Amino acid sequence: MADNGGDAARSGARGDGPTPMSEERRLKIEGILREALDPVHLVVEDESHLHRGHAGAREGGHFRVTVAAAAFEGKTLVEQHRLVQDSVRGLFGTDIHALALKTIPASRWQRPG
Repeated sequence: MADNGGDAARSGARGDGPTPMSEERRLKIEGILREALDPVHLVVEDESHLHRGHAGAREGGHFRVTVAAAAFEGKTLVEQHRLVQDSVRGLFGTDIHALALKTIPASRWQRPG
């Protein structure tokens, strides 16, 4: 059974918090990654509020993604990151300005706690 992130699937976890537009972007990214990778764990965090005033912040949000999926099995870290980046490629420059990734093969995922 997939771990949908529960309370961990959040936006604006630190600081001022999300705007309605950033939450919409976060949900869009989450939906695309769920469809593309069928993850056992996925957390998409909106960190845009940490980058206010940064010139690129007007061209999309800053997001941190932690994802565990069977699609990563047997792949290098670079290949895992490419799978994620390719999945959301159409959002760069509009919805995404920066994307920090932590990818984990499903067989190595251990639920925290």
